Amino acid sequence: MHTIGAMEMSSTKQWISERLTSISEEDFIKNVSRRLLKKSKLETLEKSYFSVPLSTGVGCAVLVNSQYSSKEQPEKGLIILVHALGTDATFQFGHVIPYLVHEGFSVLAFDWDGHGPADSSLLDMQESTRSIPLLINKLFETSKIQDSSTTEAKLENTPRCYLMGYSYGASLALLASTREEVARRINGVIAISPLLAVNSSKILSSEKWSIFNLKAWILDYFQIFVYYGFLGLAHVLGFPLFQKMPIRWKVKVLSEKQIAFFCEETFVKRNILNRVKVPVLWLHGLKDKISPYDLAAKIMLQIPRALFMVCDNSRGHTRIILNEHVLKNLAKFINNKFYDALQDK
Repeated sequence: MHTIGAMEMSSTKQWISERLTSISEEDFIKNVSRRLLKKSKLETLEKSYFSVPLSTGVGCAVLVNSQYSSKEQPEKGLIILVHALGTDATFQFGHVIPYLVHEGFSVLAFDWDGHGPADSSLLDMQESTRSIPLLINKLFETSKIQDSSTTEAKLENTPRCYLMGYSYGASLALLASTREEVARRINGVIAISPLLAVNSSKILSSEKWSIFNLKAWILDYFQIFVYYGFLGLAHVLGFPLFQKMPIRWKVKVLSEKQIAFFCEETFVKRNILNRVKVPVLWLHGLKDKISPYDLAAKIMLQIPRALFMVCDNSRGHTRIILNEHVLKNLAKFINNKFYDALQDK
């Protein structure tokens, strides 16, 4: 198992500040969903804001610093969060970020193509796959590679780094990890309900059974109120932020058709995920109606070192990220509790 050296000279914040351009909080908070930063537990955490390179322009990112900073409790590394289609860098991760920070990790969440401030970028499904590699290369381009004989090369004075994505964000993270220049710089991928094989052209309507029921309110909305307030309704009701945060498509074709076509051409017809060379924690629901488990499993099992954990038998695609077991399992993964099992395979 490869490890990445601890940062002895500087913190993750300083390391990122040397590589990305800082921006103001005002530049980052430009739409209604950003108010989450002011009305939740994120408000009390130390944050910095940056611009990040994207394949079609420039995106915005927020860095939430780890609560660990002493020699007795050093920072554990960096988690890069990749949001789902139609939301933003922080909204769906409002309850995840404080958890990761408490675990000792710094968190970098960014708006990818077609999301975030207006006129900053456009979404083309194919071009968007290049944005994570661009960001990773920007962060690690000045690092000295000590051992380049394998894709798991050790890096000097760089943080342990993980990609964590939800829905289409998980698909982008998995695709990025198939690239050599990304794989040698990250320690693993956490993929939550990756959008790989779309079941229906009516993507959101296929989850009505999961969204509009009493259990959704009892299990999800009330427990996340402390993190999201009334904005938490968007989690329970699906993705109404589509109207408040319109996706800026480069190609004027219905979004659902673009998604379905891209998934079919990229994941179903190709065995591209067999190129993934890093450990992967896969979290999926058996009742996912958007990216059904049986279809996703055929694709995910191409990954040589994937570790599958069924974490929900009742929620669908749009609510699985609210399951507390998602956090517990990803904590085990990033703290190396699953790695021995992966290495023994």
